[in-house]
Amino acid sequence: MWPINSLHAEFTRRHISWTGPRNEVYETLLRSGPCSVAHLVNILAGRVSQRTIYRTVELFVHINVARRLPDGQVELSPPHIQRHYYLVCTTCGRRFGFFEPAIANQLERLAQKRHFGLEGHQIELSGICWSCNS
Repeated sequence: MWPINSLHAEFTRRHISWTGPRNEVYETLLRSGPCSVAHLVNILAGRVSQRTIYRTVELFVHINVARRLPDGQVELSPPHIQRHYYLVCTTCGRRFGFFEPAIANQLERLAQKRHFGLEGHQIELSGICWSCNS
């Protein structure tokens, strides 16, 4: 993930203001991983208006801070997030983001062992989600 100061510098370079609500949307996307805009609205209800959330997501997508996934969900895009871990349902196509420090540590050790400067990685596990499995 970009340090937040680099993200602020990017906004300044583009002459776009970095506001509290934009920070809330960014931090929520950072914590939640891929999610729908409706999910962001639910999480941020009472703190950020629905209109601001939709506009902020559109701005983030436009300037490549975030990207839309084929299933309509939104996630931060590289280099804003460098570690991607997903469970992907082969039945319904939903993607569930997660982060596992043990996996990240093992990959770092593997890269160091091979004298490789690891900048980011993506892991995708496919199977059937709990909704489709029942």
